[in-house]
Amino acid sequence: MSISRITKQRLFEDEALFNSLLPYAKWDENNRVFVHADASLWMVFELHPKWLTRTSDSDAFQLCQSIQETIDALDHTTSVQFNWVTTFDVEDLLQKNLTEYPTSGPAGWMARRWVRMIKRSANADSLHRRPRRHRLLISFRYDPPWRAVGPLQELQRALKILFSGKVGVSVDMRRAEYLGYANKFRGTIEGIVSKLNDLGFRPRRVDGQGIINLLYPLLNRRSIKSGKFKRGRHSSIPVPVYDPEDFLTNQLSDTSVEHPKNGVIKKDGRYYRTVSMVKLPKQCMPIMVAPLQSSPYENILSVTISKDPHDKQLRRLDALDSSLGFRERTGMGRVNQKIVHQISAIRTARQELYNNACQIVRVGMHQTFVCQTEDEVMRASAESVSAFTQMYGARAMVHEISDLGAMLTSLPACYDPATDGPGWTNMIKSSQAARMLPLWGNWRGSEG
Repeated sequence: MSISRITKQRLFEDEALFNSLLPYAKWDENNRVFVHADASLWMVFELHPKWLTRTSDSDAFQLCQSIQETIDALDHTTSVQFNWVTTFDVEDLLQKNLTEYPTSGPAGWMARRWVRMIKRSANADSLHRRPRRHRLLISFRYDPPWRAVGPLQELQRALKILFSGKVGVSVDMRRAEYLGYANKFRGTIEGIVSKLNDLGFRPRRVDGQGIINLLYPLLNRRSIKSGKFKRGRHSSIPVPVYDPEDFLTNQLSDTSVEHPKNGVIKKDGRYYRTVSMVKLPKQCMPIMVAPLQSSPYENILSVTISKDPHDKQLRRLDALDSSLGFRERTGMGRVNQKIVHQISAIRTARQELYNNACQIVRVGMHQTFVCQTEDEVMRASAESVSAFTQMYGARAMVHEISDLGAMLTSLPACYDPATDGPGWTNMIKSSQAARMLPLWGNWRGSEG
């Protein structure tokens, strides 16, 4: 067996492994939901970010409070993921600018002149001079109780099997169960989407073709000439048309993946590296993630929020209060002020949980960079780790062992609450987690 054949076989196996890790399975056109390989249901919407130039401090705090109330209203089986996607794909925006503006007279002359100037800036060697496209997405994940959870449901299912005489679940029963879960999920999310529309986000539903248009250029992009292209120069390949007969994951990835170094992923000539928040900031304020959003590199900023049932949240706080009570005084009888402060914060959070003022959630923040060279992606991740410290003392690290898993978690509608844990998520109050969301963006131009 030749070396080239061995290499091709290894790359093919890597590609098959990467496609199997992607959870996207089907887009249900009738129910308007995504069905993933782990039997979870998803709904994805694209939001219009709020303008920084029109946001005051009071408006920012009020918006965060409204988002927090929306998150608290969700059941523990529903998780939320916010994604801020920054790319250099501005060609369609320029063509839209030319077609929508009048092509004759002074207005058309100015439109063509501005488009030419933006195209020259897009080919600049300096990343800071290039125009970037920002997109804000919100994804909702619902984990239906496909199997019996708890002794009561187990008893109900056992009695049903006893009287019906049928063991297992038929296709018609599973189909009816799926339709019930999908209708319940749609009703809940559509109510939240209407509230987001009232807040000024103007949500737009993302369907099967929309998720392909978003992820395919990020996961499949070939450089013009290997080893002879300038940094950031690339040519896009045609985006496939959604095929309802094929799995969605096969329509998102066409190329292999390899690991040239720990923490660095190479796919189709591009390099990926993920940075995750491991320590929460000392205090949370609105628009605090602006340093991460203003990165000059192509990147995906992901903020995930999930929570446990209400009684489990209370048991967790009670256990922390009891365990810290043994450390309230030292062996010499002195009071440990740090422990006293932690106990006070825990009791305050428990009281707010009793009053339904907030909840305890798990929040994770990941930023995946998409660069052209290995040196560029290493520099981008180092700048991101430094930018996290600007968020009131937050800390971040680069995933060098579970790099592929962290990259997949940062993709839109790809979050799995089963991966929550140290290094991935942190426990925090929902009132503070809402202030860590990328809800504000740059000025998009004058209206009219």
